[in-house]
Amino acid sequence: KLCIAEEWIEYEVNSITLENFMNNWLIGLDEDDLLVGLNWDFNLIGLEVEPIDLLNDLEKYSKK
Repeated sequence: KLCIAEEWIEYEVNSITLENFMNNWLIGLDEDDLLVGLNWDFNLIGLEVEPIDLLNDLEKYSKK
């Protein structure tokens, strides 16, 4: 919620399932040539990764 500021002010926090995130969001972000922002702080600073790389990592982790 701390990241809802400036150009993000109209957005709201919602939860989604991991399955939805993996099968819909990450695929869509990759198709749109966007990155995934991970662990951002209130200054909107954080790690950004390729959606497919995150998807592959999540799939590997879930199989263990």
